[in-house]
Amino acid sequence: MAETLVPPGPRPLIGFPLLIKFRGAPISFMAGLRATYGDVVYFKAAGRRIYLFNDPESIQQMVVLQNK
Repeated sequence: MAETLVPPGPRPLIGFPLLIKFRGAPISFMAGLRATYGDVVYFKAAGRRIYLFNDPESIQQMVVLQNK
C-alpha cells in the first residue's frame, strides 16, 4: 500500500490536545506551528484533516488562481 505524503506538522495524539491548545490561544497556536513546521502545516484535530497555509503566494495560488 502506498504511503500518503503530507506536509510536516504535529502527529496525532490520543484525545484532543491539539484542539484544546487551539481553543485556548488560537493565534499563538498557529504561529507556533508555523515557526516549528514552516509555511505549510498538516495535522489532524477532532477527526478532521487540517492544512494551514502561511505563505501569501501559496494562498493566492490556491484561492484565486486555481479556483476556476
